[in-house]
Amino acid sequence: MSLANCTSNNSSDTVVAGGGGPSPQTPADTAKQQAERISDSYLKLGIVKTGGVFKTTTKQVLGYEVDSTLRAFGKDGFVVTAVTSNSAGYTLFASKPSESTQTYTTQMQQVSGYEAASTLKSFGQTGFVVTAVTANSAGYTLFGMKQENSTLTYDTRMDQVYGYDIASILKSFGSEGFVVTAVTSNSAGYTLFGMRPSGVTQSFATQMKQVYGYELDSTLTSLGREGFVVTSVTTNSAGYTLFAMKSANSTQTYATQMKQVYGYELESTVRSLGEQGFVVAAATTNSAGYTLFFYK
Repeated sequence: MSLANCTSNNSSDTVVAGGGGPSPQTPADTAKQQAERISDSYLKLGIVKTGGVFKTTTKQVLGYEVDSTLRAFGKDGFVVTAVTSNSAGYTLFASKPSESTQTYTTQMQQVSGYEAASTLKSFGQTGFVVTAVTANSAGYTLFGMKQENSTLTYDTRMDQVYGYDIASILKSFGSEGFVVTAVTSNSAGYTLFGMRPSGVTQSFATQMKQVYGYELDSTLTSLGREGFVVTSVTTNSAGYTLFAMKSANSTQTYATQMKQVYGYELESTVRSLGEQGFVVAAATTNSAGYTLFFYK
């Protein structure tokens, strides 16, 4: 269902990592056929599938260290599936199937709001999938990854909307085949970043949920049982806003876990759940600490 290395061998997509990547391609495969295979089976990138055991890690860095940290993750075969930013800096969450030898090229760009759409487009044209975006005083920071030597390219879409428009805009993304791989919220409203394999037409069912903290776990469980993968989460005065998608007509379902932890608990939490086959699909941070959304 998506563009991310995070789904199962089903028509539904997930931001979960597990089991290897797509099946080997023959020379006769066209880029479109490859894209269709990825779109049918993956949510954010086509890098990691659900199932199996994962090496999952997190790293907290300052702004000047973000690019080199992202590059290091890619060289080591880790896919960055979520990023948060706060007074502690940037916190990157990354996963890889334990036995995978796949590596990734990466790209990070820090831009102003008026440059965000053109930057997203450039990422897609050069084959990078934006797996996470943060927004703070430094502007918008886009994190992009692609499999080494991949020739796939992506169409992109970015919309900036107010809260009352979110559900309808998200539905529009899904009906046009765009997977919302990242969302930010700030004084400009909600900014949705969407991608789809070039030349591929596929539609996705969508759900948007705005809930309070005590409703998060039950909401996430319900979405997983219905086959929806939460690809991004924001938090502000409206509470927590969950953005979820699944391939149309998919019957795949997912196990989920939600954890609210402090910074010193991050590494042990993601490592433990990775060993159980869970991948961080989305993450957000506020006064309650770090809230992590896991799928498998």
